[in-house]
Amino acid sequence: MSKEFYTSILKQMNQCYHTGVEQAVSVDSFGESAVVVYKDHVGNYRAVLMSESEPVAGILFDYSGECRVRYTQPEKRGQKLTKQLFAWMNYKFPKMNFRHSDNMTEAGRSSV
Repeated sequence: MSKEFYTSILKQMNQCYHTGVEQAVSVDSFGESAVVVYKDHVGNYRAVLMSESEPVAGILFDYSGECRVRYTQPEKRGQKLTKQLFAWMNYKFPKMNFRHSDNMTEAGRSSV
């Protein structure tokens, strides 16, 4: 898959290729970082971690709560940002039952 497939989940509201019409459902700030959560008309959730107003990591969950795509900017990798973002989403939206896909790659399995 192309880089654009993954980086699309870091785009602003309604610019992600994987979702429909979105609305912001949560914006939480933590010092110089923030987590913005979008939800589309189908029920897909997209969480984007911002650092100094720049997107650095993101996760896309489908309508059933299953994680479909995770991505971290290359210069920020190794900090377990998507792992922390995943845990934060489960904390913030406990009724959604967010979970990892059963169809993960080896690299995906090693990162969770």
